[in-house]
Amino acid sequence: MARRKTTKAAKTSSPVTVENDVVTLEIRPYEKGNLLGFATLILYDEVYIYNCRIVDGKKGAFLAYPSYEGSDGKYYNYAYLDKDSNTAKLVQELVDQYVEGLE
Repeated sequence: MARRKTTKAAKTSSPVTVENDVVTLEIRPYEKGNLLGFATLILYDEVYIYNCRIVDGKKGAFLAYPSYEGSDGKYYNYAYLDKDSNTAKLVQELVDQYVEGLE
């Protein structure tokens, strides 16, 4: 996927909701650098993970989970999905769907 260029000022627009039967992503678009937006991940209408970011990485867009910096200088996620789980694959499909809508 080719990286999109953005201006120095961040581009913002109205919130977007992308969903399927299991997962809902409430996305607040915010394009600046490789950041495409902020998101809330909702699983089964029961579990909410706030402060996720949609990032345009070298291998395509992905959902970055909220993290904190440890005393060793490394960053650790507060929450995440196992990358091989079916739910993680559904989340990635929604991220891809959102990014396709941006192009």
